[in-house]
Amino acid sequence: MSGVSEETVLWYVMRVTYQRELQAYDILCKRNIESFVPLVKVRKRKSNGTFYWREESAVHNYIFVHTSLTELKRLKKDVVPFMRYLMASDGEGNMRPQYVEQKQMEDFILVSKSAQAKYLSPDIDLKKGEKARILVGEFQGVEGIFTKISNKHEKRVVVRIEGIAAVATKEYSWEEVEKV
Repeated sequence: MSGVSEETVLWYVMRVTYQRELQAYDILCKRNIESFVPLVKVRKRKSNGTFYWREESAVHNYIFVHTSLTELKRLKKDVVPFMRYLMASDGEGNMRPQYVEQKQMEDFILVSKSAQAKYLSPDIDLKKGEKARILVGEFQGVEGIFTKISNKHEKRVVVRIEGIAAVATKEYSWEEVEKV
């Protein structure tokens, strides 16, 4: 794991099969293991024609688990066998379980829990945007890419976890953000 101890607590990105991320989340919560699954409210229709709202995972088949690699190995083996590592390169040609830096994950969770959050494709092209930090409001301190989305005039700060998920804040002006 190149420079990171197996005892270091990190936010690991785990993949689950058959959209069982909420089941994995419930199991981990019962064991007091901090984890996160971004949720969205979805309007559904019953067979009788009436509508209702239901919470579903915004990023299917992924769960973020905050623990050490040692504990994660034990959880995978004994508690949640349908969880799989998502592997990433460590930059030295070795593969290791993918994790998300603490600040990035905190920002992602904060924005994801907002009613104003907008989920985007994780492959969204953000090359034209600049890295920025929000200076005001409920997202003060959140860092991401300040860019236009969906060819609209509004600019939002997008917090992205490479290849997994991207979530955008509400609209901000240049006066409300600073370049990082």
